Amino acid sequence: MTSVCTVEEMREWERITIERGTEVSQLMLRAGMALADVILTDPRAQSPVVILAGPGNNGGDALICAHRLAESGESVRIVLWRRDETSFPGLPPGVAHIIASEDSLDEILRWCLQSKTIVDGLLGTGASRPPAGVLAELIRTVEQCRTGNHHPYVIAADLPTGTDADSGKVETVAIRADRTVAFGAIKAGTLCFPAAEHAGQTTVAHIGLVEDVRPVGRLIDDALVTRLLPERSADSNKGSFGTIVILGGSEQFVGAPVLTAKAAMRVGAGLVKLAVPRSIYSIVAAKLDEAVFEPLSDGDGAICCDAVESIERTLTRTRAFVIGPGLSQRGEAPKMVLDILERLSALQSKLSIVVDADALNALSRSDHWWKKLPQWCVLTPHPGEMARLTGVDVAAIQDDRVRVTREMAARWQQIVVLKGAHTVVALPDRRWFVSTIATPALAVAGSGDVLAGAIGGLVAQDITPWDAAVAGVWLHGMAGKIIERDIGRAGGTPNDIAMALPQALRHVRETISEHSFQARFADPQ
Repeated sequence: MTSVCTVEEMREWERITIERGTEVSQLMLRAGMALADVILTDPRAQSPVVILAGPGNNGGDALICAHRLAESGESVRIVLWRRDETSFPGLPPGVAHIIASEDSLDEILRWCLQSKTIVDGLLGTGASRPPAGVLAELIRTVEQCRTGNHHPYVIAADLPTGTDADSGKVETVAIRADRTVAFGAIKAGTLCFPAAEHAGQTTVAHIGLVEDVRPVGRLIDDALVTRLLPERSADSNKGSFGTIVILGGSEQFVGAPVLTAKAAMRVGAGLVKLAVPRSIYSIVAAKLDEAVFEPLSDGDGAICCDAVESIERTLTRTRAFVIGPGLSQRGEAPKMVLDILERLSALQSKLSIVVDADALNALSRSDHWWKKLPQWCVLTPHPGEMARLTGVDVAAIQDDRVRVTREMAARWQQIVVLKGAHTVVALPDRRWFVSTIATPALAVAGSGDVLAGAIGGLVAQDITPWDAAVAGVWLHGMAGKIIERDIGRAGGTPNDIAMALPQALRHVRETISEHSFQARFADPQ
């Protein structure tokens, strides 16, 4: 599995590696050689090459790369910014270099315009301030040379200069790379926007960091998800794949629970039950031939508290429970949410619960709401819902999505799925996962209802809620990419996303090896 890390985690990983006998110069040598190997094997990277080397270890990595390229017969030029020409590893013999200053920017631009490849080794994870002065002008110079017909291939060492390694923020200017070669692990910030747009294609170069203390962050991809999906044997029956109950719907939002139910079916749940207000039951039933229904008492077009006992009976012999899609915040619906969740918590129910949409809004109205939940719920907020749950504004959440999600999962002791481009999944034990998928095809009302159903439908098949959250996020994202491919970035509906889930499953299953089902996450307990 591909590791993702924060700056603090990377520093600790490097510190332990050095304590165990690896010299800093060895790590730098491995990083620089790996960077050069990428350039020598990537057909898009061609001579002449301009190397931008800054004052830190990233600059050293870039210079070692320059040595290797020169020895391989490539045409190389070097731009030094705030770096002593004699400091380790020194300049390759016979290679032209220039010191970046206000007076040399025109010459640097000429070099960049003559190049076919530019290597960004200016700043790494140790950068503490946004680019300014000559550095900012140097970055603008690189960007300037990418206009018109000339477009040199830009490769960033570890992360693009000007991007925040943890949050992904770009405060002034940043290098826009076509490819980023991350050393040891992908830096979390390069998977968050806007930095993700600057990183381009990202690959990991292993540089010999010790394996037993690697960071807990992981990239969600096909290789990971193939290990999580349940096996479906030829002699299965509907009971083999579990029952899911979906509690939702109101006169305002009739379609939401329908979308959730369709998604649960499309990821393979054996039996889907819909618990909906009696006033909309006939409408919902007309939209779904395959579900079982539990019409509930309602008032003001929403489920009322009188329905709690009926809901509890419906949850008997059920593996998965999704609460929230389309519930609305009318009448007694918010109180009903708290009543049923507190009751399930008191009973120490083993039921796996996905809490979505208006169920999250109901929780946000209650002080210390997280103390009232059963263990191992999956909370699926979008940034607006996360803002209501945390009391932090949306902009602050979006500015540091990974940190916020991890901190809240630990504080609330629940699984948290922060939706959005490159969705983040965090567990209470500090493990976290980030998707590599971002597509505007998912930016449509109802998309979140589909995700809740996908996660719940996987939980119904008796996989852990944390595995289901990771796999559900990936399948939902893949369905969005299928819609983008077949329909376009606009025009797809949430129903289209649900209908594409089997194709997403097939795509993932086609990569499964004969042993892939043996791997599972260890129980965090």
